[in-house]
Parts: sequence; structure tokens; C-alpha cells
Amino acid sequence: QQHPKNKGYLKMAKRCRNKIKQWLAQGSPNCHHFEVILDAEEYWRCGKVNNAIQSFHRAIQLSKERGFIHIQALANERVGALLFECDGGKRSIASQQCYDESLRLYGQWGAMKKVDHLEKYASKLFGY
Repeated sequence: QQHPKNKGYLKMAKRCRNKIKQWLAQGSPNCHHFEVILDAEEYWRCGKVNNAIQSFHRAIQLSKERGFIHIQALANERVGALLFECDGGKRSIASQQCYDESLRLYGQWGAMKKVDHLEKYASKLFGY
């Protein structure tokens, strides 16, 4: 059974996806990575882990090509969370590398509050 709070998020995600599709149809070159991130989140929610991982990595590549450092950071953070969950909450090297890359990118972007928050969170996960 779905948690009631998730219904609101799913509704919002659907509205976002529709808006992104409109922008893509209008030829906007700066939003394809958002569609791919939403795809990854949907795959994750449906238990299609390999598809989710591939989509997150595709989003990382697309945002890198466009110079969207903050989106690269976000996608790394999310795939790191997915990998951590898939490993049953164990300290996986792949998950840790994704979080480390996310921290580096958020720092490069200048989001120091996010870096502080994520460092605290990652230290609980990985013990550093």
C-alpha cells in the first residue's frame, strides 16, 4: 500500500513531467536531464533498479555536457542513495563514490550549506 504522503509527490512529479515534455516539444535544450532524472526516480519506485541506475548515469552525462554542475551533483546523490539502498544499507564503495562526487560538485557549484548537510549525512552512512 502506498504511503499517503507519496501520493502528493507522485502528483507533483506527474505535473513536472508534463511541463518538461512541453518544454522539450518546444525545443528547449536545457531540460532533457530533468526528464531522465524523473525516469530514474520512477524506475526506482517500481523496483527496476538497473534501469534507474542507467537513467541516473545518463542524467549525469547530459548535465555534464550542458554544464549543469548542480544537476550532476543531484543525480550523483540520488544514484548514491539508490546504490546504498540496494546494498541493504551496507557501506558500498560505489555508493560512497557517488556521494563523494556529489559533495565535490556541490562544493564546486558553491552550495556550501548543501555540502555541510550532505557531509553530515554521508558520515553517518559511511563512518567518516
